[in-house]
Amino acid sequence: MDDLQHERRKQLRVMSADLMTLKEVKKKTALSKSGIYNRINSGTFPAPIKVGPRGSRWVRQEVDGWVENLIRKSRRAPLIKTSEQ
Repeated sequence: MDDLQHERRKQLRVMSADLMTLKEVKKKTALSKSGIYNRINSGTFPAPIKVGPRGSRWVRQEVDGWVENLIRKSRRAPLIKTSEQ
């Protein structure tokens, strides 16, 4: 294997490490498959990229950013006092 082929394989390994399967996205977000796709369709969740005729993957940094944004929003939300407090 020449240096160019070796470098290309190395790049592919790095790129695939940054991609997530649906199973991983579901675990990371605690969303169901339909919940993920509903949010994609409404424009509130990162869309997957096609990696083949029947394969899709999510960019890890985009999913992580979505989760971080969700955390930031929840931390800014005012606490609601109930009569029990």
